[in-house]
Parts: sequence; C-alpha cells; structure tokens
Amino acid sequence: MTIGSSFTKLSVIKPFKTTWKSRVKVLHSWRQFTGMSGETMEYVFADEEGTKIHATCQKNDIRRLGKDLPVGEWRAIEHFSLTPVSGQYRPTMHRSKMSFSINTVISNCGSQGDDLFIELTDYTDIFSGDHDNNYLVGQLQITNAFDASKLMINPDCPEANDFRERLPADGLTIVIKEEDATDLQVQLEKKEEEWHSYAICSVSELLDCDQIEQKRIVCVVGSIDTDFGWYYFGCGTCQHRVSKDLKKEASTKPKSKVPIWWCQQCKTNTKKVAGKFKLHLNVYDGTGEARIMLLDNIAESIVTKSAAFLLNGSFDEIQDPDQMPDSLRNLVGKTFEFLVGVEKEHISYGNDTYKVHKVHTGEGIVKKDSSHDVISRVDTVSQIVSTDEASAVKSNYLENSEAGATPSSKRQKDEVEGVTDNGSASKKHCNKVIDLEDINGENDVELPAGDEKVNG
Repeated sequence: MTIGSSFTKLSVIKPFKTTWKSRVKVLHSWRQFTGMSGETMEYVFADEEGTKIHATCQKNDIRRLGKDLPVGEWRAIEHFSLTPVSGQYRPTMHRSKMSFSINTVISNCGSQGDDLFIELTDYTDIFSGDHDNNYLVGQLQITNAFDASKLMINPDCPEANDFRERLPADGLTIVIKEEDATDLQVQLEKKEEEWHSYAICSVSELLDCDQIEQKRIVCVVGSIDTDFGWYYFGCGTCQHRVSKDLKKEASTKPKSKVPIWWCQQCKTNTKKVAGKFKLHLNVYDGTGEARIMLLDNIAESIVTKSAAFLLNGSFDEIQDPDQMPDSLRNLVGKTFEFLVGVEKEHISYGNDTYKVHKVHTGEGIVKKDSSHDVISRVDTVSQIVSTDEASAVKSNYLENSEAGATPSSKRQKDEVEGVTDNGSASKKHCNKVIDLEDINGENDVELPAGDEKVNG
C-alpha cells in the first residue's frame, strides 16, 4: 500500500478521503481554460511504479502551488481530493483525477530516478481505428464545450415576454397551509402514472443503451462500493462539497471548538454544513451487473435514516471505508426499482456509473427472478422519491454551534458494526407543508414527522 515509509501508491489511493500523501514525479504541465472550471493548471504525475494520474489546480491556488511543481522534479503531495474521471482523450488510465485544495501541501522529497515513464502507442494501432478514444494517444482535438454562444439578459422577444407574463404576481410569497389529503392522493397518482410510463429493462439492456434517455430497472444490491465512501459534507448555503480549512483553524485564536470549512463555490469560510449521502451501489439482475450512484434524498429513502443521523455530529473523514453503519450494510441483498439516466458520458466517454433519478420503494415494484421469466410483487408502502423534486425545507443541517451536541441522555442509538449512531430524540415536528422555500441561514427548520425514517 505504501512506498517508502509514509507514501501511498497512486494505484491504491481512492476517493473516500483527502488525507493521502503520495510521492510523484511531475511529467507534464499545461495551463487550461474551460467555461465550466475557468482557468486551471493541469498536471500529469507518476510514482515509482509508473502509475500515472491527472491532477488539476484551480486558479486561486496556482500562485501558491504552481511554483513548487516544475516538470521533471519529484515532489511529495499531501491533502488532495479524488473524483471519478470520464470523457474522451484522458491523459492517464487512472480511474480518478487528483484535485488540489486550500489544504494541499507540496514539499521536496529527493529524486527517485530519471525515468520519463513514456508509453508510446504503435501507429498501426492508431490508424486502425481500434484504439479507445477515451484515452489520449497523441491526438489533438479542439471543441466547443457549450452549445450557447451568446447570453442575453431580459431580452425583448416573444418567448421571454410570454414567460414573464406567466409568472405569478404574488412575488413568490411563502404560503403555509395544512396538508390536503385529496391533493396528496392526486400527486401520488400522478407520480405512479409517470413512473409506469417507463418500461422496465434489464441491466444488460441498460449497459447496451446507445441513446440518451431514462431507464427503469429492477435489481438487487450486490455490494456497496466503498472506494468512494458513503457521505460528504455540503455547504449550508449552496449545497456544494466543502473541505476543512486546516490553516484557518490553526491560525484562529482562541482555537475554534468546531471545524472551520471552506466552500469553493461560495469562496468563503463557513461553520454551517450538512452531512449528505453520496452512495455508490453495485447492483445486478439475471443479465448483468452495473454501478449506480444515489445522492442525498434518494439514498435516504432506502437507508431510512439521514446521513446526518448516522454521522451523529461527527465531522471526520472516513479512514476505514469498510466500517459503515448497519443501516447501509442491510441494503445488500434487497431488491429495488430505480429510474436511472443514460447520458452522453456513458455512450461516448466510457463512464460506467449511472445516476439514480428516482427510486420506487413501495407496493407495485415488479420483481423478476434471475431467469426473467417469473414476476412477483413486493408488498410494501408505496413511495417514489425523486432527485429533481425541490425539498420543502433544508433539513438535517449540522449547525456547528459552540453550545455543543445534544446531551447523550436524549439520544437514540442505532446498531452499527464498530460505530455507534446517535440522534436527537427530543425534536418537535412540524405538521405543516411549506409550498415555497425561503429559509434564512440562521434558522433551523424541522421537517414533518417521519422524515428521519421512511418506512417501507
């Protein structure tokens, strides 16, 4: 696992934590600009074993870190994040891309050899057309990353005028109303009708799909992909991933009792974060296997507990990915019905992870056996959860209050293998539904009873 006494091989590092320390040689560097990421500095590193990885440095960190990464030199790099990589013409074969953060530290480590780590592809393989275009072999391609070339703000055109006329005249006023059983039933029926408009396909049909569309699959959870962990911490304002600002914490006097976070999206420090699910599952049916990804509210609907509840106030990174709550382990072997998206990145760029857009956790799930000849039904309470539904309120935020955590006498315990899951049992629940969201960042808003646990 390690090279030398304290360095981890590039072939071993995985996305579940950011406290890796690796020793690499800088093979290439180039400045890049894209509409999505802005200006960045890109690198290709290799370790002593010749394993290569693509790395990126955001504009804010180029001046601080760029000068310490000259091409041809060996460096020790500590504290970086890893994300799954896809797309055409990737500079390395590594499954992940390294990204620097405000906590990244680069230091000299002494030369480990003069190897250039060059891997050349035979011209006959390139000209034959059989080469995998997902990986770069010396070709150059210039593309436009966006379909739009002009941005118009408040244009005077029929389409924009028609849209403005259809906007409500109440200024998007927040309306609080009692639950209407009839309205809820109508909504459920519409969701069921929409759900069944998607034909069920097998996993093998999903993998072979060559069109951008959504597919409904019935599959069994075979395992949880622990390489990616199962949670992350999101900013309480923009929901994007945050990281601990270790330098800010070290320089704050007196020492902060709670973690100080940095949000790259908001470009500011924050103490208000939320533990959120990002769950990768390996699923299968009688025709094949696939990897799917479930984000926060989708994952919560099948785990039946929120990520914040399972974390129990902890703000630590995963150190042992195989140690996880029983609530997650219990997913293995269960059958679910998912609506997953097939995107261009799956068809053209080799991405093998499918995002789940909706999950059906209740009555009416069609369950096929391995032969796909026998069909049975799972009799549970019906519920469809969608990622594109706007939550009525922002829930389960871990407010890093100096007042501390909930007293242990008021907590409930959840059985966890090697971990104790605690959560407050003294919360008062709101019995009203908020139509439109307008939550002040300083206020805590409780969800309706049952939000922390979904039966079914």
